[in-house]
Amino acid sequence: MSLAELQPGEVEGTKKQSTQSESRKAQSVIPVCIKENQEEKILKDYSFETLWKDEITAHVEVKGGQVEVTRYTTHPVKQLFASEHMTRYQLNQIFEMRCWDKNRPDIMDILRHLGLKDYNPYEIIKKTHGVSFNDFVWFRFPGEELRCEDVMARSDYVL
Repeated sequence: MSLAELQPGEVEGTKKQSTQSESRKAQSVIPVCIKENQEEKILKDYSFETLWKDEITAHVEVKGGQVEVTRYTTHPVKQLFASEHMTRYQLNQIFEMRCWDKNRPDIMDILRHLGLKDYNPYEIIKKTHGVSFNDFVWFRFPGEELRCEDVMARSDYVL
């Protein structure tokens, strides 16, 4: 039977039944989605160390929306963090300063070379350790047994 053959009440009834059926399906899926979201955090907690050459200058704990920094030096050349408390947004700004400009014409080529699909400063830092040719500051993540000589782009790191 085509829509043209149906009476006006039949079309509305069919639509109403379809809507009720979809509503029941959605209600059965919603609890599953809520449970999955409760089990898997959207913002992952993580930690890392900041080093100047091979000297640990800070330990950083990221939990929820907050960042706690334990600074081992306040020397302005060795320390990236001005305070012991910050937000994820502020940390992300620091990460971005250690990354390539996201508006570079070849940024997608660089990201592809790193195995990344999009510009995410945290993911870039995990791959590059935040190394800059301009200083000796870098990041080390748990489980890594790296030294300055393993990550530095410059060969004059031993002064």
